Amino acid sequence: MSLTCLDEFLKQLESVGDLLRIEAEVDPVLEIAEITRRVCRGGGTAIRFERVRGHETSVVTNLLGTPERLALALEIGSLDELSTRLNGAAPRQGNWLQRITSRPERDANYDPKTTKTARAQQIVHLGSDVDLGQLPCLLDWPQEASRNVTGLVVAQSRQTDQRTAATHRLSVVDAHRLSFCIAPYDPLWQILDEYRETREKMPVAVPIGGPPVLALVGACHPAREVDPWSLAGALQQAPMELVTSRTHDVLVPATAELVIEGHIDPSEENSPSPAQATSSGYCMPSRPSLTIQVSAVTHRTNYVLPARVIGPSPSDQSVLTVAVERIYWPLVQSVAEEIVDYALPSSGNGQVVFAAIRKTYPQQARKVAQALWGLDVLARTKMIVVVDATVDVHDDAAVWRQTAVNVDPSRDVTIGKGPGNYLDHAAVEPLCGGKLLLDATAKLPGEQRHHWPELLDIDSTVRDLVDRRWSEYGLDDGTSPP
Repeated sequence: MSLTCLDEFLKQLESVGDLLRIEAEVDPVLEIAEITRRVCRGGGTAIRFERVRGHETSVVTNLLGTPERLALALEIGSLDELSTRLNGAAPRQGNWLQRITSRPERDANYDPKTTKTARAQQIVHLGSDVDLGQLPCLLDWPQEASRNVTGLVVAQSRQTDQRTAATHRLSVVDAHRLSFCIAPYDPLWQILDEYRETREKMPVAVPIGGPPVLALVGACHPAREVDPWSLAGALQQAPMELVTSRTHDVLVPATAELVIEGHIDPSEENSPSPAQATSSGYCMPSRPSLTIQVSAVTHRTNYVLPARVIGPSPSDQSVLTVAVERIYWPLVQSVAEEIVDYALPSSGNGQVVFAAIRKTYPQQARKVAQALWGLDVLARTKMIVVVDATVDVHDDAAVWRQTAVNVDPSRDVTIGKGPGNYLDHAAVEPLCGGKLLLDATAKLPGEQRHHWPELLDIDSTVRDLVDRRWSEYGLDDGTSPP
């Protein structure tokens, strides 16, 4: 069973020496972010800033900054176990895709439970008592126009019982307003359309903190057919405990550190968002955004604000991308059985896919790429590199090495167009981007006129011999047999 609140996780991190407490006073404007980036680059610990200038609340960063830390939070040996958990939590009949997307078939043992009282509502600020300036929100980069907070944006359909929860970075506009950007492919956009038709305001809630599994659920951006709280329950092997918001009917995690409640008016003209940093390493200019009119802020007594510092990897985001990759591995395998593994490399910022395949016929790499781009979760990636099954797709250097030696640009490069990511500043048009396939597989007859050379490999007899005699060579001083 995974951890059910942030307190438990912080205590566990401290017990294993993976939490650094900084007692010196620090500024939430730029200073905390720069400290965090330097610690992340060294693969360092989670950091708790005890004294944040101008605020009484402490801030914790780099919370899920390593795969090991996320695995610890979920109480699994490695992130490879995530898809196994989902399969184990699902009914016995049906394939993985049916199990994770079919609401009627989901395992009721992990359905959420509601409660009337919650630590997330120990302190309540309503109406004029709300002041977002009291939150120790961070400014990560000098190019940004406002402080930001990262949290789940939760909404519920007005027509069905479907709900959505996805992580967004929200700009603090003033004491009572937040703004953020979404794209038409976001499930939240579809729910907003329902309210737009009836000219009603859409209630939303932004829970921050709570069980670490929430960060993973938010990174998955599950489709509307997937209940986010049931997904969280399956991932943490325990039902998610929910409570009704104080100012509307949206359900939120009962053990969140902080919950911001409000409404989005779909009839309002979208206002430009403040310039924001992205994980690409660039600052996105102002774009049309949605505004949350905040009606309440609730939190637990002595809450801690978990903050995510945005920028190039390594970061919390790059670790969560690896976890999402593992969650969707069975889905990827179900659409192309020849794929032996795939990866979303941190260097690719979620825009690049590596896929290793068992190749048995010409042009198979193109078939695989089309299947991957057909999945909603990968539809907006702009580059796919396909390699042979012998290549470790989690080794960037190995993938690019095979690409360099196996790709002929006149034959193995395919360029097209398709759906794009709204955060992709390089796209010629918003939401419409180019697609690039690099076929780095060994070529079969029909793809290559001359004979393809044989891949170098050591004889297994010699390999076993050297393994057995390694210590005889005087090389057992910490050096391992290759």
